[in-house]
Amino acid sequence: MFSIHHISPKSIFTAWMFSIFLGAALPGQSGMAPRIGRYGDQMRIQLESGRPLAAAAEALEVQYGWQINYEDPPSYCPQEITNVTAQAKSIAGNAARVPVLKPVRFEPTFIQPVDPPTASERRAIVSRVVEAARKYIGRNYTFMEMGGSFDLIPSGFLDGNCKFVMRSSVMDTRITLPAGPRTFDRALQEFTAALSKAAGRPVGLGSAPLNLLGQTQLPLAPMGGPARSVLRRLIETSKRKLAWQLLVEPGNGMALLNLHQVQR
Repeated sequence: MFSIHHISPKSIFTAWMFSIFLGAALPGQSGMAPRIGRYGDQMRIQLESGRPLAAAAEALEVQYGWQINYEDPPSYCPQEITNVTAQAKSIAGNAARVPVLKPVRFEPTFIQPVDPPTASERRAIVSRVVEAARKYIGRNYTFMEMGGSFDLIPSGFLDGNCKFVMRSSVMDTRITLPAGPRTFDRALQEFTAALSKAAGRPVGLGSAPLNLLGQTQLPLAPMGGPARSVLRRLIETSKRKLAWQLLVEPGNGMALLNLHQVQR
């Protein structure tokens, strides 16, 4: 899939999938499933998750059919992480160290929109959810809207020394992709390889509708700029309604790019 500093793509992917599996399987790690309901004269998202903003984005996607892309911060404070190696061994035998993000309760509210929501209502709702991240998880996020989709971008977070820092995210890294026709799945593999090299950390392609993407031909012109913008242009060129999440593993900083179809 990609290589960086002689790290095996297979080992990276295996470690990631194992961590994700355990996060879902271990009691208390996945928390409360997202739901959106009426709260007085407002709507409220209720959930508990190690990645509450990502879960809230998924809840809005299911409720309204919006494309909302999410990025993890590039680092975590050790106090945001819990080690579940003992529980992992009870499930999967001789497991390696398994760090996961501690679940956080997240309950942003917003004014119920009309049906269908207007563009200004969409922006207001996403803004309320992003602002709630400061209150509930102590991170600053900004959002960018383009072509009807939203990018949730980390801008302030705790580093490995638990110091609050204002830094750019992994997807701010500038990359280039050469011109030439290729399938969408091949273009994504080239994208993650270019991002790995430029960012100086392993970035892999995780879950994605590869059967569909393998049948999608892209007549690409040369692309360059922040990785976020390059990925946006790839998706626009594919004519597919896709949302993505870049998840950073809390133990070693590996990043995994997941894509899925937005159904509504």
